[in-house]
Amino acid sequence: MEYRLGTEHGIYTMDPACPPVLWIKSGDTVDLECGTWDDGVRDYARELSLAEGGLDINPATGPVGVREARPGDTLALSILDLEVRDQGLMFVFPGSGLSPGETEVSTLRMNRESGLVRFPGGIGIPAAPMIGVIGTAPPEPVPCYLPGRHGGNMDCRLVKAGSTVYLPVFVPGGGFSVGDLHGAMADGEVSEWGLETCGRVRIRAEVLPGARSSWPVVETPESFSLVVSRNSLEEAIREAVEILTDRIRRIIGLSSGEALSLISLAGNVEICQVVNPLKTIRVRFLKNILGISWREVLLPEAETGEEK
Repeated sequence: MEYRLGTEHGIYTMDPACPPVLWIKSGDTVDLECGTWDDGVRDYARELSLAEGGLDINPATGPVGVREARPGDTLALSILDLEVRDQGLMFVFPGSGLSPGETEVSTLRMNRESGLVRFPGGIGIPAAPMIGVIGTAPPEPVPCYLPGRHGGNMDCRLVKAGSTVYLPVFVPGGGFSVGDLHGAMADGEVSEWGLETCGRVRIRAEVLPGARSSWPVVETPESFSLVVSRNSLEEAIREAVEILTDRIRRIIGLSSGEALSLISLAGNVEICQVVNPLKTIRVRFLKNILGISWREVLLPEAETGEEK
């Protein structure tokens, strides 16, 4: 069946105590309308530059519960369609992202025309709509602007139409939410902003009973990626490599040295974002590598003794 949720169901915190506003069954499809910053009234750039305690940002639509989902399962969210508005905005102010110290406070507004984002100065950047925030209800409340084991604000540009995001289930139903749509964004998101916009996401949700992963996994037609967020890029990379080395050793039967060497040959370490309190990386494996199932490695069955 198909369902719909509007922007009136926006949340700013992914919270295990927040009951789903919609319940669906495994295999059902839901259309989620995701909101934007631009209400035509508030000067968010100035508000952000002056805020000391932070603002409520990155609203996500949800949560949606999947009746069959139980803690320890994995929720597979297939992004069937992603439509974003042709207009978007970015912010500039001191201290935003990896700012070298700009003093101006301003909002950049851009339009998408003929598949290009029209940047000031006559620059055209290929449009590449993606989802910044997608996650399940975590064990403890987490603001939507933070990433974690539940997903959240990963800002991974591979989370787009045609991809599937695999997320750990921590509470009955999973309670997934989606938001923070971008018209385009580069790896790193160094200013702290992609092209912020609004739109509609169509998702098919399926429960994978017993499949277990301690961090989100993103599948595209070409690759599988393990996504990890930690206090620093080095911490995130080290944890991802440790997890992958252990899984390859146990599941595939290679030695630890062979597993590490395989990751060094086949695992592309890529940055998702560097501007949140937690930094996010992905280790991406192309599907054209023969003789190994990355799905089996990244989404192992519970009986293999996978870490929780």
